Amino acid sequence: MNLEENSYQQDSKQWQDKCNRLLYYHVVLTLKDGNTVDGIIGRVDDDQVIVLVGENVIEDESRFGRPLGGGGGRFRRFGPRGFPFASIAALSLLAYPFFFPPYPYYYPYPYYPY
Repeated sequence: MNLEENSYQQDSKQWQDKCNRLLYYHVVLTLKDGNTVDGIIGRVDDDQVIVLVGENVIEDESRFGRPLGGGGGRFRRFGPRGFPFASIAALSLLAYPFFFPPYPYYYPYPYYPY
């Protein structure tokens, strides 16, 4: 019994340390029930992690008149949600594509005609 409690505390401590290292990063959480959640880690408590989970929202075009013929808006709204360390199976950074930086400018840019 004592060995099981010690193992749980070590696992919880490992998850807590990993979440503290990734605080304020956009991560992907995989839960033990198979669900995946992407969000931003906002706070780490002793027994759970608070994640700002994104929700896709599509703005209704008929409700707001769009000037200049703009279409309906689509954006993400983030709300806090708690996940206990016992329910987390994996935690990883969300991979963003990285393209080479646009600087330094290559010849003939900038072009000065004078």
